[in-house]
Amino acid sequence: MTAFNDAIEKMLWPDKRLGKETIKVTGKDTVLKIRSIEIRVPAGVPIDLLANINVYKAIQIPALLHKLDQLLSEPHRLVRLVEVLKNRGQLTTS
Repeated sequence: MTAFNDAIEKMLWPDKRLGKETIKVTGKDTVLKIRSIEIRVPAGVPIDLLANINVYKAIQIPALLHKLDQLLSEPHRLVRLVEVLKNRGQLTTS
C-alpha cells in the first residue's frame, strides 16, 4: 500500500518527483547483438525504452531492424518506434 500511495502522490503532484536523474540510461556507447545482427546503442538511451522493444518481432522485418539502427542514433525518435511496436506490432516504412 505504501508503494501505491507513493506512486499516486507523484502522479498527481509532479513537483514531488525526483526528475530525470532517476531514469536509468546506458552509461556508454555499446552494441546490442541479436543473433547475427548488431545495433549501435549510444550512451544516454533509456534502458526502459530498450526493454520495451519486441526484438523477436523486429528481426522478422529487416527494414524495421535497419530503421531501429538509425533511430538509436536519435533516441528521441526511438520513442515513436516503441509506441508503434507496442500498440500495433508493426511499423510501416515510407
